[in-house]
Amino acid sequence: MNAIAKVAAFNAEYPYAVAALAWAENCGHRIARDLWNNLHKWGKLTPKQAELLVKLHVQELEKPPVTGTLPNGKTTVTGTIAKTRVDHGMYGEVRKVLLALEGNVKVWGNAPAAANPVQGQVVRFTATFEPSPNDKGFGFWKRPKDWTTVQEAEPAA
Repeated sequence: MNAIAKVAAFNAEYPYAVAALAWAENCGHRIARDLWNNLHKWGKLTPKQAELLVKLHVQELEKPPVTGTLPNGKTTVTGTIAKTRVDHGMYGEVRKVLLALEGNVKVWGNAPAAANPVQGQVVRFTATFEPSPNDKGFGFWKRPKDWTTVQEAEPAA
């Protein structure tokens, strides 16, 4: 069975997933792309895989559009801490931070050891930024310095 026949059989069996399959062919989502490749390689997907493909497509459609510009290179940014996490590594604790910038742009990196990042804080710092190769609204930073808290997080009610 050739690839065209495999896709036609899939479309007949799972008509609710036709749009998601078309999206998966050229999207940057790793799992969706893998499901698309599996369909073309093996000729079928399980019902759970078809549901996952549709779910990923819906999530992508509901994601707000990126309207801001992603910092690139050594830059100073101001943003709101969306999420924090503490990882334990070979050299002790490392505080990871997801920072939300204007225009639905997010960047991820390590906070300086002296910083105490809290979700909801507005912070300003200088770092070297690099865009993600997979997501135009996401990037990473390294070597942060001059970390200052612009506004404290609102206390939980």
